[in-house]
Amino acid sequence: MLGCASQSGARMTLILSNDDVEKLLTMPECIDVMEEAYIELAEGRGISRTRSDCFAPTTRPDALYSLKSMDGVVPKLGVGAVRINSDIITWPKRGNNMRREKVPAAPNNRYVGLVLLFSVETGEPLAILPDGVMQRIRVGAANGLGIRYLARKNARTVGILGSGWQAGAQLTAACAVRDVETIRCFSPNPENRDTFAATMSALLGVRVDPVAEPEAAIKGADIVMCASNSIDHIFFERWIEPGMHLSSIKRPEIEVKAIKRADRVIIHWNPGPHPRRRQGRGDRGEGGGPGLAARRGDRLQAACDLAGARDRQGRRAQIRRRRHVFHQQYRARLPVRRGRRSRLPQGQGEWPRPRGADRLVHRGRASMKSPLRYRTCLLAQLACLSRARCCLRRSTSSARR
Repeated sequence: MLGCASQSGARMTLILSNDDVEKLLTMPECIDVMEEAYIELAEGRGISRTRSDCFAPTTRPDALYSLKSMDGVVPKLGVGAVRINSDIITWPKRGNNMRREKVPAAPNNRYVGLVLLFSVETGEPLAILPDGVMQRIRVGAANGLGIRYLARKNARTVGILGSGWQAGAQLTAACAVRDVETIRCFSPNPENRDTFAATMSALLGVRVDPVAEPEAAIKGADIVMCASNSIDHIFFERWIEPGMHLSSIKRPEIEVKAIKRADRVIIHWNPGPHPRRRQGRGDRGEGGGPGLAARRGDRLQAACDLAGARDRQGRRAQIRRRRHVFHQQYRARLPVRRGRRSRLPQGQGEWPRPRGADRLVHRGRASMKSPLRYRTCLLAQLACLSRARCCLRRSTSSARR
C-alpha cells in the first residue's frame, strides 16, 4: 500500500511492497544512484556502517537464526537508510559445493527483511519497504557499475554461472551498460537453467543459451559473472582468458589464484576483516555454518590484501584499501615504558605530544595475520598516554598554586 498526503498537506510515510519497488525502480536508475553513493562514500561525505550478523541456534539441527543489520547515509541524496534481516540460514551440500541458503520459514513461505528510509533534513521516516526486490537490484547494479568502467567497450558475450534469484539481476545490469548479443548460462540443475534461460530471453530480448558444463559458458566470453549461493570456488584460474571481465557476488566464488592473475582487481571492501559476527552459545559453526564461512572469507581476503596480487607484467596491482591505513600505524618501532607512572618535574615545560597514531606501536614486527594482538597493544599504550597526561595536568596545577 502506498502512503499518501493527509488532509492537512503533511507528508506521510510511504509503505511500499515488492511489486511497488519493481515498478518504480529500474536497473539503469539504480546504477546511476549507486555511482553517486559510491562517490559520496569515497569523498568522505557518505557514511556506511559495517554489517552486523548475530547467529543463534534454532530447534532445527541444520539451521541457525540470523539477525542482520546495516545502515548508511548519503547526504547528497538527503537520505539515511537502515536494513534489517531476520533469517533462517542453512548450509546444505549441493553436488560438490557447499551453499548458503535462506529458508522462507515465515507464514506463506516468506522471507523477512525491511528497509527503513529517513530524511537527513527533518529526521522523519520517508518509506518502509521489504528488502527483497530492492537488494536484488542493488547487488546487480554494483556489478553493472563495475562493467561500465572496467569491461571492454566492445564486450558482446556474457557467460554466467548460476540461475537463481540474483543471477537474473546480474544479466539485467550487464545488458543495461553494454550491447550484449549472446548469453550462455550454466547451472548444475538442468531444470533450473532451462527455465532461467527461457525467462531471461523473453525479459531481456537477448538469446540466453543453457549449457551443460561451466567451461562451455565461460570459453570465449567477454564478461563472466558468478551469481550463485555457493561458499566454495566455482571459477578457477585455468579459465581466465585475455581481455575477460570477471565479477562475483561473493568473494569465495572465485579461486584466489585467479584473482592473483588479474591485471586489475577491485574489491567491494568492508571497513574490517569481515562483517561483525556474534554467535550464541551452542553455535559452533558446524556443518559449514558461519564459523566455516568466516574462515574461508578471511583466507580469500588475506590473499587479496595486495601482498601477492601482481599483474602478468610484474607490476603491483593498484588497489586501494582502507585497511592499508591501519597497516601503516604498526610500521614504526617505538618502545613504551611500563610498570611506572611517568611524571614531569615542576617548571620543565609540557609533556611532548605524540605526532600521530603511528607513534603508538608495538615493539615487535607488524603482521596483519594477528590484528587482535596489535589492537590490544595499541589500547594498552593509549592507556599509558592517558595516565601520562593526567600526571601532566596534576603537575601543572601544582605549579600554578
